[in-house]
Amino acid sequence: MSSRPRHRAPASIGAAALVIALAGCSSGGNPESVCTDAIAERMGAVFTDVQITENIETPVAADIQGTYAGGGGFACGLSLHPLTLEQALVFPFDGPTITVEP
Repeated sequence: MSSRPRHRAPASIGAAALVIALAGCSSGGNPESVCTDAIAERMGAVFTDVQITENIETPVAADIQGTYAGGGGFACGLSLHPLTLEQALVFPFDGPTITVEP
């Protein structure tokens, strides 16, 4: 018969589960960067002087909004697990809304 106390195994399992859960919380990236990088790739040099004005994150999603040079605005919706751009919209100061495909 083993001399180990029986209560250690559940504690070890609980600690391992906590580590796995915390690792699962990491999105593996920055939602703001995923948003702005996708828009910059589509818009090119026009998308400068970016300012994030709103970043709302929940356990499963993120909504990013901001402005860029010349008075334009943008918004992105992302899922977090895994970090995926779901939708990005650009609102130019002097033109129609642009949808950026993920």
